[in-house]
Amino acid sequence: MFRKKEKEEKQEVTLPMVSTDFISGKTLETIGFVYGTDLDISLINEGDIETAIKMMTLRAVKMGADAIIDVSFSNSRTQACVSGTAVKFV
Repeated sequence: MFRKKEKEEKQEVTLPMVSTDFISGKTLETIGFVYGTDLDISLINEGDIETAIKMMTLRAVKMGADAIIDVSFSNSRTQACVSGTAVKFV
């Protein structure tokens, strides 16, 4: 199971992500909430945020999403979090 997780993190997937609750010109169907986190005992850096985004994107792709809306970021000294709503284009 641990090897599978390592393999998933190396996959390169991209989806449109916006901080708004709409994508102009698109009709959306909500699939569900998605999130990603990266916990590190050292100070957070840009790579940790990228890891959290990749984790969230992989979850959305597995749900069949075409995009992620309402994206928000939160980070502390030791944890990066990103969340949003997975949606399909109708």
